[in-house]
Amino acid sequence: MDHDDPRRSLEREALRVLKSIDFNLHDPVVSAKLDQILTALQSLGDKLMATLADIQNDVASESTVIDGVVTLLGELSTQLAAAIAANDPAALQAIVTSIDANKAKLAAAVAANTPAAPAGNPSPPPVTP
Repeated sequence: MDHDDPRRSLEREALRVLKSIDFNLHDPVVSAKLDQILTALQSLGDKLMATLADIQNDVASESTVIDGVVTLLGELSTQLAAAIAANDPAALQAIVTSIDANKAKLAAAVAANTPAAPAGNPSPPPVTP
């Protein structure tokens, strides 16, 4: 199996399955149907690869956001340690204000990017054997 190109692997598997079916490949109707099936499989493979790329991009974007939050927390910790060491109440209050502002921005971003919960108690999808 070709792990480098899943689309090619899917195409090869589809052709293997189609070739294992015993029928006359010289029949123009059968040949046309096979071409339609292969085109549909290729299209599906393209859509799956696009979806995979979208997921990979989303994960990379989330990693960037997470790294930003980690950096922010590290900077706040450093500022807090410095303000405590200097026994500076104004600096401590500035850090508290900064934490509150960042907390509000983070909460708003999470709320804006969280899908709404479905209304009610939806039934689970039926199980098919």
